[in-house]
Amino acid sequence: MEQIRGPIDRFRHLSVRVPSRPRQSTDEHRTILTALLAGDADTAAAAMHNHIMSGRDTVLTALTSAQYEH
Repeated sequence: MEQIRGPIDRFRHLSVRVPSRPRQSTDEHRTILTALLAGDADTAAAAMHNHIMSGRDTVLTALTSAQYEH
């Protein structure tokens, strides 16, 4: 965990700078939590995968567009 904490923190910092991402991320977390509380591991795993890919896509878009200011 210590080896990946830095890159994950940088990734998260870039992601939340996109105006729509905090709300989207909250909704994704809610979907994951709902599945976990229901005991639905498959849905939780799929939702977690979607959350990670969505964050990745947001960061890639931000880095290649005017949304990201150095």
